[in-house]
Amino acid sequence: EIGIALAMNPKLLLLDEVMSGLNSTEIDAGFELIKKIRDRGITILLVEHVMRIVTNACNRILVLHHPPDGRGLLHRAADIHIY
Repeated sequence: EIGIALAMNPKLLLLDEVMSGLNSTEIDAGFELIKKIRDRGITILLVEHVMRIVTNACNRILVLHHPPDGRGLLHRAADIHIY
């Protein structure tokens, strides 16, 4: 499905839970693909629960739901807004 979307030469790509159900090897491969798409200059709106992907792939992060103390989210310097 990502390939079909990329064939349209998008400026913005919405990825919703693309890592769901993948094992760690597949997640690593998916992360590399996301980085390649990002490096092509395509803006990505990523909805994801695999935080290591989010914090390493994103320049800006918006958290809509989080643990009460927010622990575990802020281990990398990024522009993070928690609501």
